[in-house]
Amino acid sequence: MKKILMLVVALTAVGSVGLEGQDRIEMDDLVQRGMILLHPSTMKPYSGVAYTMHDPNTVKTWVEIVDGKRHGIMETYFSGGQLESRVGLRNNELHGLILQYYDNGQLETKIEMVSGVAHGVIESYQKDGTVWNKGTMNMGKPCGEGIEDGQVKRYPPCPR
Repeated sequence: MKKILMLVVALTAVGSVGLEGQDRIEMDDLVQRGMILLHPSTMKPYSGVAYTMHDPNTVKTWVEIVDGKRHGIMETYFSGGQLESRVGLRNNELHGLILQYYDNGQLETKIEMVSGVAHGVIESYQKDGTVWNKGTMNMGKPCGEGIEDGQVKRYPPCPR
Protein backbone atom coordinates (compact mmCIF):
# COMPACT_ATOMS: atom_id res chain seq x y z
CA MET A 1 0.00 0.00 0.00
CA LYS A 2 2.82 2.40 0.87
CA LYS A 3 4.45 1.81 -2.54
CA ILE A 4 1.22 2.51 -4.40
CA LEU A 5 0.74 5.69 -2.39
CA MET A 6 4.29 6.80 -3.30
CA LEU A 7 3.51 6.25 -7.00
CA VAL A 8 0.34 8.32 -6.74
CA VAL A 9 2.15 11.05 -4.81
CA ALA A 10 5.01 11.14 -7.32
CA LEU A 11 2.74 11.28 -10.35
CA THR A 12 0.55 13.88 -8.65
CA ALA A 13 3.66 15.96 -7.97
CA VAL A 14 4.46 15.80 -11.66
CA GLY A 15 1.08 17.33 -12.42
CA SER A 16 1.58 20.02 -9.79
CA VAL A 17 4.66 21.40 -11.55
CA GLY A 18 2.60 22.64 -14.47
CA LEU A 19 2.31 19.58 -16.69
CA GLU A 20 -1.40 18.88 -16.19
CA GLY A 21 -2.76 17.07 -19.21
CA GLN A 22 0.73 16.42 -20.57
CA ASP A 23 1.70 13.02 -21.87
CA ARG A 24 3.39 10.53 -19.53
CA ILE A 25 5.45 7.68 -20.91
CA GLU A 26 8.03 5.16 -19.75
CA MET A 27 11.54 6.37 -20.54
CA ASP A 28 12.40 3.06 -22.25
CA ASP A 29 9.56 3.62 -24.73
CA LEU A 30 11.04 6.88 -26.04
CA VAL A 31 13.33 6.83 -29.07
CA GLN A 32 16.62 8.69 -28.66
CA ARG A 33 18.23 10.43 -31.64
CA GLY A 34 21.40 12.12 -30.45
CA MET A 35 20.30 14.20 -27.46
CA ILE A 36 16.65 14.41 -28.56
CA LEU A 37 13.91 12.11 -27.22
CA LEU A 38 11.16 11.22 -29.71
CA HIS A 39 7.67 9.86 -29.15
CA PRO A 40 7.64 6.31 -30.54
CA SER A 41 4.37 6.62 -32.46
CA THR A 42 4.96 10.03 -34.06
CA MET A 43 8.79 10.15 -34.13
CA LYS A 44 8.47 13.85 -33.18
CA PRO A 45 10.26 15.46 -30.21
CA TYR A 46 8.45 14.42 -27.06
CA SER A 47 7.03 16.88 -24.49
CA GLY A 48 5.70 15.63 -21.18
CA VAL A 49 6.94 13.43 -18.39
CA ALA A 50 9.06 10.31 -18.76
CA TYR A 51 9.51 7.85 -15.91
CA THR A 52 11.15 4.60 -14.89
CA MET A 53 9.98 2.20 -12.19
CA HIS A 54 11.76 0.09 -9.56
CA ASP A 55 8.80 -2.31 -9.77
CA PRO A 56 5.18 -1.94 -10.92
CA ASN A 57 4.30 0.13 -7.84
CA THR A 58 7.40 2.23 -7.15
CA VAL A 59 8.69 5.15 -9.22
CA LYS A 60 12.46 5.15 -9.73
CA THR A 61 12.85 8.31 -11.83
CA TRP A 62 10.68 10.95 -13.46
CA VAL A 63 11.85 13.82 -15.63
CA GLU A 64 10.20 16.71 -17.44
CA ILE A 65 10.87 16.81 -21.18
CA VAL A 66 10.19 19.75 -23.49
CA ASP A 67 10.63 19.50 -27.26
CA GLY A 68 12.65 16.30 -26.87
CA LYS A 69 15.07 17.72 -24.29
CA ARG A 70 15.28 17.08 -20.57
CA HIS A 71 14.14 20.47 -19.32
CA GLY A 72 12.70 21.16 -15.89
CA ILE A 73 12.91 18.88 -12.88
CA MET A 74 14.14 15.31 -12.57
CA GLU A 75 13.66 13.31 -9.41
CA THR A 76 14.99 9.88 -8.45
CA TYR A 77 13.73 7.70 -5.61
CA PHE A 78 15.21 4.91 -3.54
CA SER A 79 13.43 1.54 -3.85
CA GLY A 80 11.58 2.28 -0.60
CA GLY A 81 10.03 5.38 -2.19
CA GLN A 82 12.00 8.11 -0.41
CA LEU A 83 13.54 10.92 -2.46
CA GLU A 84 17.12 10.23 -3.59
CA SER A 85 17.76 13.31 -5.75
CA ARG A 86 16.11 16.37 -7.25
CA VAL A 87 17.88 17.98 -10.19
CA GLY A 88 17.20 21.05 -12.32
CA LEU A 89 17.74 20.68 -16.06
CA ARG A 90 17.75 23.08 -18.98
CA ASN A 91 18.18 21.86 -22.54
CA ASN A 92 19.68 18.53 -21.38
CA GLU A 93 22.19 20.24 -19.04
CA LEU A 94 22.27 20.41 -15.27
CA HIS A 95 20.94 23.84 -14.37
CA GLY A 96 19.71 25.18 -11.06
CA LEU A 97 19.80 23.37 -7.78
CA ILE A 98 20.95 19.77 -7.41
CA LEU A 99 20.00 18.00 -4.19
CA GLN A 100 21.05 14.45 -3.30
CA TYR A 101 19.93 12.61 -0.17
CA TYR A 102 21.06 9.61 1.82
CA ASP A 103 18.54 6.80 2.29
CA ASN A 104 17.91 8.09 5.83
CA GLY A 105 16.61 11.41 4.38
CA GLN A 106 19.72 13.41 5.37
CA LEU A 107 20.96 15.86 2.73
CA GLU A 108 24.12 14.50 1.10
CA THR A 109 24.95 17.12 -1.55
CA LYS A 110 23.71 20.54 -2.60
CA ILE A 111 25.15 22.16 -5.72
CA GLU A 112 24.10 25.18 -7.74
CA MET A 113 24.65 24.72 -11.48
CA VAL A 114 24.58 27.04 -14.49
CA SER A 115 24.50 25.38 -17.92
CA GLY A 116 26.26 22.24 -16.68
CA VAL A 117 28.91 24.01 -14.58
CA ALA A 118 29.01 24.36 -10.78
CA HIS A 119 28.41 28.04 -9.99
CA GLY A 120 27.38 29.16 -6.53
CA VAL A 121 27.00 27.21 -3.31
CA ILE A 122 28.33 23.68 -3.05
CA GLU A 123 27.85 21.62 0.10
CA SER A 124 28.23 17.97 1.05
CA TYR A 125 27.48 16.21 4.30
CA GLN A 126 28.24 12.90 5.92
CA LYS A 127 25.34 10.57 6.63
CA ASP A 128 25.10 11.86 10.21
CA GLY A 129 24.72 15.47 8.97
CA THR A 130 28.31 16.58 9.64
CA VAL A 131 29.59 19.09 7.07
CA TRP A 132 32.21 17.48 4.82
CA ASN A 133 32.60 20.08 2.06
CA LYS A 134 31.19 23.59 1.84
CA GLY A 135 32.13 26.47 -0.37
CA THR A 136 31.45 28.57 -3.41
CA MET A 137 32.19 27.87 -7.05
CA ASN A 138 32.68 30.45 -9.79
CA MET A 139 32.02 28.82 -13.16
CA GLY A 140 33.53 25.52 -12.03
CA LYS A 141 36.42 26.93 -9.99
CA PRO A 142 36.47 27.21 -6.17
CA CYS A 143 36.63 30.70 -4.71
CA GLY A 144 36.58 32.28 -1.25
CA GLU A 145 36.86 30.32 1.95
CA GLY A 146 35.41 26.86 2.29
CA ILE A 147 35.67 23.47 3.91
CA GLU A 148 37.13 20.49 2.03
CA ASP A 149 37.31 17.05 3.59
CA GLY A 150 36.49 18.70 6.91
CA GLN A 151 39.42 21.17 6.67
CA VAL A 152 39.31 24.95 6.03
CA LYS A 153 40.62 25.90 2.57
CA ARG A 154 41.16 29.38 1.13
CA TYR A 155 40.92 30.28 -2.54
CA PRO A 156 41.06 33.59 -4.42
CA PRO A 157 38.07 35.79 -3.56
CA CYS A 158 34.86 35.21 -5.47
CA PRO A 159 33.96 37.90 -8.01
CA ARG A 160 31.18 40.20 -6.96
